[in-house]
Amino acid sequence: MTSTLTRRKFIGMGLSLGFGLSTGGCLSLHDYSASQKATVAVIADTYASYPSKSDPGFCLYVEAVRNGRPSGLLFDCGIDGSQLLQTLHRCGISPAAIDAVVLSHGYADHAKGSLSILEFLNQFEAKIPVYVPTGVFGDQDLLGRLAQYRVKRIAQKTEVVPGIFATGPLPSTDSEWAGYDDDVDEQAIFLHLNRKGLIVISACSHRGLESAIDTAISQSGIKQVHAVIGGTHHERAPARVVNDTIAHLQSIGLNRVVPMHCASMESIASVRSALPDKFPSYQREGRYQVDSRMVFA
Repeated sequence: MTSTLTRRKFIGMGLSLGFGLSTGGCLSLHDYSASQKATVAVIADTYASYPSKSDPGFCLYVEAVRNGRPSGLLFDCGIDGSQLLQTLHRCGISPAAIDAVVLSHGYADHAKGSLSILEFLNQFEAKIPVYVPTGVFGDQDLLGRLAQYRVKRIAQKTEVVPGIFATGPLPSTDSEWAGYDDDVDEQAIFLHLNRKGLIVISACSHRGLESAIDTAISQSGIKQVHAVIGGTHHERAPARVVNDTIAHLQSIGLNRVVPMHCASMESIASVRSALPDKFPSYQREGRYQVDSRMVFA
């Protein structure tokens, strides 16, 4: 295959590699049309102390449908490249459905598969952008190697694909807990679901999950939060920190909370106990298995 083979032509060739087809600033989000539907597919959701997994990693496929047209991205690529490609295949996510890659930060469990997936995607189209936050990325060698692709450093709210926004580096919280560290700059993503509010998706929450939520509210101008998904950084957090996060989640009146990567089993249990009607009943042992899908409409 040559570099002139586009992802759309790839579909027309019958998906010969065996991939399934996915259905796939300054202005506030009130100035944009909202998404009618959003789907979050779990590609990887493991962390270092989870007993059954020795190789921690995080990766989500996020798709928004706006004005009847789907746009999708990979949020983090934290598993080995070959495993990532195999999992996308197994999940039925076509290369044609991936319009961008967004890396929350440069730690291996969030970024190590990015070179492989970008190399693969650029066989079909040489213009797949990768969005990383400005500031301290984490792995400078990886950042240098990503320079061969369309790297875009994000300093503030940016619409990375139609309907899905990256925050740029999140500000620190006021927490004195050392677990919220300042040695890496991290970004979150969010979208506006029509008539329901924001869907905020965090990765590790090194700066605190509250920071991701408050930044999405501030950048969008929308106070209603429909769902919060992703890492909480509670893996070794004291109870008071977990309780502070729970209080914040309760205060925003959300409809759904999905704690994932780097959330300890204890903190997940605490969230479920405090917000039982907001917690997905089918989330097995506090985690989503690969190919689980959250559909919001």
